[in-house]
Amino acid sequence: MNKLTTLFFQLTILFFIGCRQNTNTHTQLVAIDSLLIHEKADSALIILNNLHPNKSDEEDLAYFHLLKTQALYKTYYPIMSDSIINSSISYYEESNNTQKLGWAYFYKACIISEMGKEKEALDILKKAEDIANNSNDKILLHNTCFYIGSINTLYHENLLAIKYLKKASITSKQTRKFNHLMFDYEKLAKVYAEMGEEDSVRNYLNKALAVVDSLPKSQKNDLNRLWLLFGNFYLDKDIHLSKQFYERSLAVKPHGSAYAGLALIKLRQKDTISAKYLFEKGAAINGEIEPKIYILNRLSRIEQETGNYKRANELMQEAQALKDSLTKKQQEDNIRAQQIEYDWMAKQEQTDTRLLYALLTIVGVVVASGILTWYLMDRKRRTERKMKKEKAEITEMKETILSKTEELKSANKELRSTCKKVLKLEASQKEMAKEMRAKEKRLAKGHHLYMELISGGNIMLWKRQDIMDMIDYYRQMNPDFANKTDSHYKELTPNSHLLLILEHIGKSEEDIMKIMNLSEGALRTLKSRTKQQRNLLLK
Repeated sequence: MNKLTTLFFQLTILFFIGCRQNTNTHTQLVAIDSLLIHEKADSALIILNNLHPNKSDEEDLAYFHLLKTQALYKTYYPIMSDSIINSSISYYEESNNTQKLGWAYFYKACIISEMGKEKEALDILKKAEDIANNSNDKILLHNTCFYIGSINTLYHENLLAIKYLKKASITSKQTRKFNHLMFDYEKLAKVYAEMGEEDSVRNYLNKALAVVDSLPKSQKNDLNRLWLLFGNFYLDKDIHLSKQFYERSLAVKPHGSAYAGLALIKLRQKDTISAKYLFEKGAAINGEIEPKIYILNRLSRIEQETGNYKRANELMQEAQALKDSLTKKQQEDNIRAQQIEYDWMAKQEQTDTRLLYALLTIVGVVVASGILTWYLMDRKRRTERKMKKEKAEITEMKETILSKTEELKSANKELRSTCKKVLKLEASQKEMAKEMRAKEKRLAKGHHLYMELISGGNIMLWKRQDIMDMIDYYRQMNPDFANKTDSHYKELTPNSHLLLILEHIGKSEEDIMKIMNLSEGALRTLKSRTKQQRNLLLK
């Protein structure tokens, strides 16, 4: 984007912030939508954060929630709940606004998919796909098909993934969105790679490269990640081609992972000195924590092999410190996101609750409990039925308190009893919320550790609790696997459980030895012990 365009959008933001009080809200929302269409999500989010639509205008409020969700998602803001987008969906379903309903379905699916509810997300994406087909919304159709294809790859439904990714690529051609087309081809290449069809892999990678060559220069500057993906893909197939892609990535922007890839190539060529130099260059790049952790571990291994155990230990400790800081930051981000979302919802409810607080100060605890009940009901659908029942009980208690207050002294005893029940419910709600947050943190940690393993990591530095968290996450993600394991095995150790998971996701014995830091003999022993647990149950 040139300087003139940048200046234009900055002036636009200032205009909306300065004049929003005198401007029609719907007009501002349409302008924000235009910013999002032109990929100006950061600018759109600034305006949205300073815009406060009238709650009585349901149409504007639904539009605002849809745009806010879209802007948050496109700026990689952690969205911890689908409650906001649900309000838009409810309005658009009632008003039969299919165009906006399709996009609301799409973003709800994105949110719950990242929460680990991929199967539920697929059902919603199919609704969005039907709307896109009927309304001829090609952009929505592309995004929906691409996301359905991506979810199918997670469950190794490769034929379905190919079907939807090819449909996505057709819409990219029709809309001339060549940057979308490039990633459609790249995703297809990954699916064919998993199926072992090398000819198709090369075909789609070549197609992706051909699209890249036709992109304008401004978009080529953003392809550092794509070159890095290609380098990683060819690392085990053609190291010379892999090296070319890594170098192409570095020509756009220095990246620790690209230096690490070149270093691995040098290690395979028995050039340890050059590999060490490249690893050190990658570690020197600031702001890349995860690649640096991997690089420091590899450097530690090289120092061990050369007998420099003191330096190896220093590097390992540095890697562990970075890993701990990354985990802490992720936890802080999750906590911060929850607080921001809660504050926003509380602000929306302020107008409705002001009069109630003034008239019923005696039931302040009851009102607070009701707000907390409403909040938890939106955050966790599985508790919806119980939360509705408790909210009804609280409403009934309010009416009882008001009635008994008018009876003066005769109602005091019953009023105190009712307040005690409310306090007990409040304590129950807080405990429930605490348990849910703790579980979310464990699952988030387990997800991170799982992604670390499938990205080439190992458990050398893991603690026992890390393994248990990763196992819990995988069981949540694959309930069929969890049920089968529970029915065929008895009292599995964490290592045995991890072994079954690695086998389930298709890891080879060589991969398992690297991931679990086991020798061939140790792996045989672990497999034997695991098999004995199965036999004990079946006897």
